[in-house]
Amino acid sequence: MAAQQVEAPATLRLGSFGTKEFQVVVDAGITVPEAARYPVAQIEQRAVTTEWAGERLRIMAKENPVFTYT
Repeated sequence: MAAQQVEAPATLRLGSFGTKEFQVVVDAGITVPEAARYPVAQIEQRAVTTEWAGERLRIMAKENPVFTYT
């Protein structure tokens, strides 16, 4: 099979989603590395809950305090 260049858009932008109290907005640059082969993955859509998002936030904070406002 002949080598093909993988193409991707320069950015990924998703409108806000979540709950009234917790909104997620994605505005990210996309970089495709040069490689002879690329891994293939199958992605399942996940229902984002406040609990799931909070757990991800705690993981990213690496056990540091996470402050919120009321």
